Amino acid sequence: MINENVLNISSDEVNCLIQSYLIDSGFQHTAFCLRQEARLDVSPNAKVHIPRGGLIMLLQKALLYIEAEMHWAQDKGNPCSSPFSLLSNHICSSSMSASPGGTPQGQRNGSKDKRRTSPKSANRQKRARLENQENKEKESTPALGSRGAPQSTGTPNKKKTPAKAKPAKPPAVIMLKGHSQEASGFPRWSWNPKIPNLLATGGKDSTLRLWNVPEEGSEAVYPTRICMHLPAGPACDITTISWNADGSLLATGAYDGIVRVWTFRGELFCVMTQHQGPIFSVKWSKTGYLLTGSLDETAIVWDVEAGGKPKQRFSHHNDGCLDVEWLEGEFFATCGSDRNIFLECIGVNIPIAKLQGHDDEINQLKYEAKYKLLASGSDDYTACIWKVDDIAQYLADSADGVVKPRPDVRTFTHKLRGHEGEVANIQWQPKGDRETYDPVLVTSSFDGTVRMWNGHTGDCISIFQAGSGKVCGHSFAPRPDILAIVAGNKLILAKDGKEFFSWSDKESLFETAWRVDGKAVAAAMENSMVAVVRMPSISIPGEEDGTDTA
Repeated sequence: MINENVLNISSDEVNCLIQSYLIDSGFQHTAFCLRQEARLDVSPNAKVHIPRGGLIMLLQKALLYIEAEMHWAQDKGNPCSSPFSLLSNHICSSSMSASPGGTPQGQRNGSKDKRRTSPKSANRQKRARLENQENKEKESTPALGSRGAPQSTGTPNKKKTPAKAKPAKPPAVIMLKGHSQEASGFPRWSWNPKIPNLLATGGKDSTLRLWNVPEEGSEAVYPTRICMHLPAGPACDITTISWNADGSLLATGAYDGIVRVWTFRGELFCVMTQHQGPIFSVKWSKTGYLLTGSLDETAIVWDVEAGGKPKQRFSHHNDGCLDVEWLEGEFFATCGSDRNIFLECIGVNIPIAKLQGHDDEINQLKYEAKYKLLASGSDDYTACIWKVDDIAQYLADSADGVVKPRPDVRTFTHKLRGHEGEVANIQWQPKGDRETYDPVLVTSSFDGTVRMWNGHTGDCISIFQAGSGKVCGHSFAPRPDILAIVAGNKLILAKDGKEFFSWSDKESLFETAWRVDGKAVAAAMENSMVAVVRMPSISIPGEEDGTDTA
């Protein structure tokens, strides 16, 4: 018999855990009120050290106990895949009736991207909006044919050898469902760089979810771990997400201006609260620093290993900082709604250089390390390429190691003109297995096209017409010849500029990203789901490893 005194839980212990959680989450005033009303200063537990994320860790262990309690006698051949929640009853997937259509459809409410609702400027309200799209491509699903049971022929005593059934092909596309569809909108996500099947997603429902995406199996997958960004609501809409280089830590930025860092197991590592506006970009350096950009017009470098302490704040923009990008070592770039790009360095209080040439807000930056080229994409329908191979020379030229103020305003090396809509996404073509290569920049636009540009000359190499929908994102596989494109409600895979696979849904799609090993590509959906295309189920032209999904 268990001694009940061993399992005793006091209200004072609970209050201390809640106060620690409130402090970790940035709710300083609420934590202060709880401390006063619960008289925690005179509590016998006042000096007890509570680790960061202590309450979350205990709740996660409670869910594990509930899972064991529910499933201890379950048939291992039919494991349960339904999620567990602190606030709702668990229903085993084995007891749920399968839907005839495969993937359930949620409410199709209109949604808007956070970048459109900036408190700073009404100009940001045009950013990446996919609601109210006209002429969405819709495809009807062919009816599934049914095969009747084989009829007996000949004499009753004659045994007939049954034909061997062909093994069922795993579906090429699976749906990750878990984010609340009541808070519809495109989730943010990132594949772990070291654990290929681990995918992290953050949504408008204020949750971070970790998924173990199978390479084979069911058409619907549920998250293995749920991390809360409380309180739920627009103020805590997760806007950006990024893994560090070794895949051990995950950073999320939210509309409440708070940066949170989690372990790959879903444990809260630290909370950083210096920003005063929505976070639009989080990027890790190779050395472990975290760089964030916010609509409060600043970028901050954080020392995460030191508990999330701010190392340096950079306040050179006159409007929201929309993206940040690491260059070499401690050098990085920022861009914003003020149409400027600043080259910065940790330890230097003034910009290394100011890059000007765009006529509208700059949404994205991408760096090509071999050729020292920085690319930028803008709402002015253009992309620019900047040569930044001499940034380290500024420090070398300063005898005391501090950059001297100088009027170093640069113009672009190449301005890439041709798009007839906002440039939504830019990416450098990966090196892959090539020993030598020329830099190629790929841009996608709301005009429905994807263009490839020579990074040395600025010439347009090719144009891919993706359809009538806005192209809101593209991404290369780890190999340079395969590209994923999302246009309207359609996901397209192309090899060497030629389409070889497409999938569409009634929901709009937004952005796409590949697994580190190239075996899957994910696309965010307007109903808060994530669609994952598994490449082993697809035939790639000229290759025999895939299986045709037709």
